[in-house]
Amino acid sequence: MIIVHDGRAHEDDFLATCVLIYKTNQRALRTKFTSEHLENSEYWVVDQGLSFNPELHNFDHHHIKEEICGFTMVLDYFYGKTYREDFPQLRFVEIYDSYGSKSAAKFAKVSEESLSIIHSPIRNSVISVFSKITGEINDPMYSVMKEIGKSICEEIENCKKLMQMIESGVQYYSFENIKILDVTNCKLDEGFKIENLPTRKYCKDKKIEVDVVLTIDSRNLNGGYRMVSNNVDVIKFLPNEKSYFCHNSGFLIAFNDLDDYKQILVNHIEKSKN
Repeated sequence: MIIVHDGRAHEDDFLATCVLIYKTNQRALRTKFTSEHLENSEYWVVDQGLSFNPELHNFDHHHIKEEICGFTMVLDYFYGKTYREDFPQLRFVEIYDSYGSKSAAKFAKVSEESLSIIHSPIRNSVISVFSKITGEINDPMYSVMKEIGKSICEEIENCKKLMQMIESGVQYYSFENIKILDVTNCKLDEGFKIENLPTRKYCKDKKIEVDVVLTIDSRNLNGGYRMVSNNVDVIKFLPNEKSYFCHNSGFLIAFNDLDDYKQILVNHIEKSKN
């Protein structure tokens, strides 16, 4: 059984519980811990108890000076430490939960006021609903949390596999001084979609600069392609007769014929003078 504290919740305890629900398929309770919970490994105690003991399944960080949280403690338990190289954004979750918004804002290199503005309303709403639960976490919340846990774990487990899929067919070239990452020939394993490919991470790891990602439009059942601008201040797509969709911000454009990408890049973009 999973034992997570009641009262006000945070991303830390919510996400840790999501992962544990998915990994263990056990019941989950929002309640105060007891000594029995801490001493019996049949219980998974999350974000309370002042005990970090993976063997006994105790995952609390409040007595530790290190910038770590219950969520990453749980992930470390299942995946070791290597996943952190692929998901540096989890460092933000640790700092925010351990030392609050001021330290998190400093880490993210934004003002504390900006940090409060950019918090997602989805995040706030979900945490608010979770905070109101007392006792056992039942459906529909339990099933939703299980799916969230599954999504988190699959992202970690599939990261290296997805990078290999990019390697299988990626092309990097320049056209009209526009640097293009072309993933239209990448071979995808069953169950994966082209939008799952971590192109930003690939570019960062390979230390290559990219202006546009050329990819397949998986939303078009009749077949199609899309280009995504990495920076609309540099390249902004404009509506035109060659495309069947152009986002109003200019960051994305979709078109039917692959060969049309050249005409679009020549005649239908707003390009920075710099």
